[in-house]
Amino acid sequence: MANLIKCPTCGKQISSNAISCPNCGEVINSKMSKPAGAINMKDPVHFVGVVISILVILGVIVACVGTCTNSL
Repeated sequence: MANLIKCPTCGKQISSNAISCPNCGEVINSKMSKPAGAINMKDPVHFVGVVISILVILGVIVACVGTCTNSL
């Protein structure tokens, strides 16, 4: 018989037999765990971090292009 456990990511009650959380998709079963360094894009903190990183990279590219064209 399965017990109810708390999902480590979203905190919802799920079956101890579940492979992943039906609410947030977090992998629960250790045999099916995510590879090291995998990012859960459903987690708002990770999503915001990726968006900010992309914006910073684009800003650096635009600044470099602007500097290069001004020096010609």
